[in-house]
Amino acid sequence: MVWLVFSLIIFFFMALDLGVLNKSDTSLTTGEAIRNSIIWVSIGILFGVFVYYAYEFQWFGIGTRIGQAQSGSQAFTQYLSGYIVELSLSVDNLFVFALVFNYFKVPVSSQHRVLFWGIVIALILRGLVIFGGIALVHRYHWIEYLFALIILYSAYKMWKSGDGDEIDIENMGLVKILRKYIRMIPQFRGDLFFVRENSSWHMTPLFLTFMVVNVADVVFAFDSIPAIFAITKDEFIVFSSNIFAILGLRSLYFLLIGMMERFKHLKTAMIVILLFIGIKMLINDFYNIHSGLALLIILVILGAGIFSSMYSEGNIET
Repeated sequence: MVWLVFSLIIFFFMALDLGVLNKSDTSLTTGEAIRNSIIWVSIGILFGVFVYYAYEFQWFGIGTRIGQAQSGSQAFTQYLSGYIVELSLSVDNLFVFALVFNYFKVPVSSQHRVLFWGIVIALILRGLVIFGGIALVHRYHWIEYLFALIILYSAYKMWKSGDGDEIDIENMGLVKILRKYIRMIPQFRGDLFFVRENSSWHMTPLFLTFMVVNVADVVFAFDSIPAIFAITKDEFIVFSSNIFAILGLRSLYFLLIGMMERFKHLKTAMIVILLFIGIKMLINDFYNIHSGLALLIILVILGAGIFSSMYSEGNIET
């Protein structure tokens, strides 16, 4: 019952995003993106307050039948840590989305459609990955060490990728298959994924972009979701923190699209966070880092990345 109610809440927020926060079928202005990002982050943090009381007083069976038995403060700390980690790592994913949009020359006015439906697919696929991962962790303890290695490898890949300009989109297997077996018109047709011409359906470049974005998100999910298992193995906290981090991505994208170059040290902070999380998971059986301390370390690393980026750009006076 709790999962059904939670799903209805998510659908409500998605309808809110599409029908209230963004009524027009156009990209968000900077002001709208700032407003919406503040709203989504506030909603994400406020849900953490619900997590506190739900675990503290075991509302709806949370902390007994659903999730793990723990105090409200511990659950809140785990949720907030997971939310910050997933939201922060999502920023790197937005860089990839920007590269894909730039490669296919997607009009800014059409990018919002790809992002919205990409988020819908991401909610479904990540749910499957999360619950599958949790089932494996609970059944096979050694899986944690595998996840730790995945996290460390993700940090290595992020370090080696630089700015990500070397992504070979045209030679991706998915792109080759779609171009070969599905009819595609060369030009965009507004926000349409498919158009009917000469009594047959044709794919538009926007649908091809949509598919590539989804593949990128799936790859990202397999890299980032194991990171939260180092923070908690509570399925309700893992799922909710991940979902609320995803919900605000569309607004965050339009906010960061014009400022990505200004946060050039943010990727370094993400690499350090991944290294910390991977090491934390590896040593967990020998030395357990308290969730409150882990949250503080993550915030310090993230803050250092943002501060150093602003300082290097001359936005902070000395």
